[in-house]
Amino acid sequence: MTRRDLLKLPCAGAAFSLCAAEPDVWNEKAPEEWHAGDVYRIMNKSPWAMQVQAQPNPRARGPFFGRSRYAAGRLPAFPAYGPKVVVVWESARPVRDALKAPLPGAFAGLYAISLEGFSMMADFRRDSLNYLRPYLSLTPKGRTAVTASVVRRHPRNPLVILAGFSKNAASIRPDDKEAVFRADLGMLAVQAKFKPKEMLYHGELAV
Repeated sequence: MTRRDLLKLPCAGAAFSLCAAEPDVWNEKAPEEWHAGDVYRIMNKSPWAMQVQAQPNPRARGPFFGRSRYAAGRLPAFPAYGPKVVVVWESARPVRDALKAPLPGAFAGLYAISLEGFSMMADFRRDSLNYLRPYLSLTPKGRTAVTASVVRRHPRNPLVILAGFSKNAASIRPDDKEAVFRADLGMLAVQAKFKPKEMLYHGELAV
């Protein structure tokens, strides 16, 4: 189910502000009791999902619109701001319960994070998106960044990037202050800061 599909459901538009008013609905109700507004909130504004603004990337690194495409001294001006995108920690149990679908087998045993709304910065004409792996990272605060192990198109939307990260390498713990997901895709970058202490589902860390 895409966010466009969610907006077509009965609890849509202005009604979402009322539907999503319940605090921590993921802990207050069983998944079978979640209505469209609850699912929308979990997938857009919850400890596992956030809407962030893409920012100019001084590094201008990445496989698309990167420095390698321009002669030295002839780079185009950095954009003042980029698109708003949604970053979702897809491997978290409440997200899987909301979507009612398993992750692709390639993501078994991995942290899976999706990036929606940034598709213009990736070359979706390619059969594989694994060329994006060096440009997507997950960094627990105070530790070394871990780059993606696998990158695929999302099964529910082929224009959504789905990245998997080794749980052994990243090893998110409940006492970690932050886990930062970053995408360097050309002249724009996306950074989303997740807080493990808030990512609790029925008292357990859900990542």
